[in-house]
Amino acid sequence: GREDWGWSQAVGSWTAAVVGASAERPLLIAVGHDRYGTAMTYAAEVGASGESAAKPAMVLLVDIDDPGLVVLPTHRVMRIAPVAVTGGEPTESLAETLAALPERVAAGHYAGGRFQVLPLEGDLALVELHRQLIDNLLGKRSAEEVLMYTRDPVEAVRWVDEGRGQQAFFLHAPDLAVVLKLAQEGKVLPQKSTFFHPKPPSGMVFQRLDRPEP
Repeated sequence: GREDWGWSQAVGSWTAAVVGASAERPLLIAVGHDRYGTAMTYAAEVGASGESAAKPAMVLLVDIDDPGLVVLPTHRVMRIAPVAVTGGEPTESLAETLAALPERVAAGHYAGGRFQVLPLEGDLALVELHRQLIDNLLGKRSAEEVLMYTRDPVEAVRWVDEGRGQQAFFLHAPDLAVVLKLAQEGKVLPQKSTFFHPKPPSGMVFQRLDRPEP
C-alpha cells in the first residue's frame, strides 16, 4: 500500500546516506565473519544481483574510535605441554602478570604454579603469540584439538590447577588500530582474536527471499 511504499522510500534514502558516508572508509569485519561468509555464499548460490532480496546482509556498524566500543581479550589454555615455555620474566601473581601486559607486545604465561611474562616481537601480541609459540607447540594438531578459550583469566588458572589444561596464556585487549592495519595488509588473525562488549541485543528477523520485485 501507500504507507508501505513511503516507508520503503524512507529506508532507501537512509540506506543511501549511510552508503555514501561509508564509501571511502575501510570496513573491518571483526565479528560475525562466519555469518558474513554464509550470506555471501548464499547470494552467490542463488545468483543474487541488483535489488535481489538475497543480496543484503544485516550488520552493525560502529566507529572504531567510539568510546563505547570496548574490546576484551580472550585467553588461551593448552591441553598439552609437549615443550616447556621458559625465558620469560617471572612474576608473583596473576594480577602482576596482567598488569605487565599493557603498553607492550607481550603475553602472560602460567604453568606448574608459576607465572611469567613472555616478551614478543611484532605489532600485535595475539598474532605473535601464535606465530612464535603456540603454532610451534601445536605441531600438526589443529587449534580445536588442543586449545580452550576463556575471557576470565582466573578461570584459565583454575583449569590448569585442576588439570583440565597444562598451561595458560594471557593477553591484553588488542589495539583495534593495529588489528585494522593487519587486516589492510591482508593478514588473517587467529580465531577468538577480539571480544566486543557489551554485545548488541539479539533477536530474530524473517525476510522473504522470494518476494516480488517492486
